[in-house]
Amino acid sequence: MEKRFHTDLPDYNTGHLLEDQMLGVVNEARYMTEYQRQKEFEKEPAENSIADYKSFIENTYATFDEALNIARRSQPEGYDPADPNMKFGFANDLHAVIAEKLSPEDYSKLKLYTAVNSHLDIYHSADAFFELETSDPATGRKFYAIVTLDVTLNPQKREGKADVTFTCPKEGLDRASDPTAYISAYKKLAEQIEKKLEVKIKDGNLYYPIQKGDSTFLKKYHYKIA
Repeated sequence: MEKRFHTDLPDYNTGHLLEDQMLGVVNEARYMTEYQRQKEFEKEPAENSIADYKSFIENTYATFDEALNIARRSQPEGYDPADPNMKFGFANDLHAVIAEKLSPEDYSKLKLYTAVNSHLDIYHSADAFFELETSDPATGRKFYAIVTLDVTLNPQKREGKADVTFTCPKEGLDRASDPTAYISAYKKLAEQIEKKLEVKIKDGNLYYPIQKGDSTFLKKYHYKIA
């Protein structure tokens, strides 16, 4: 049976290795381009002279909504947010069980985006986010509910800025060696994310898409679906 992910990490400072294994990282070259595009959309000045990604991410800033949009359009090469590939087995299983509950007829309405090594990660404590498509049956207008996820190895870490915090055991999670713990972990996490998505829709805390050229920009919008 295929091994999912396993971590044998000495301390909590190696959390990014865990996030990489679980979720992958944003496409850095694409991210820098999309940062410029987002700032242009918001009609804000953007730093465009920093070539090194590490320096870029440390010396620029994006608001939560800007960072969400930039990461959304900067996914890893070959990665499908609507069907996370088996390289990221835990993410794939997590996506599947949530989609089965909230969008059983069309899994593609649920998407899982990585935000690792982005402004959303560095400044807003979100390593990933789930996006669930919904619509107003009266108008057909499309909206998205979004729930952010923070992944950590630190059992002492309290709930932070992200909607959901997942504490991974230091010894890792491996479907092959301990399927019970592995399945229990992603099912419990799925329940938390499902509830948060349902609350966002109920309360009308949504986003709506704006198409500009070949890019989609999400804008926060309060809209309660009857």
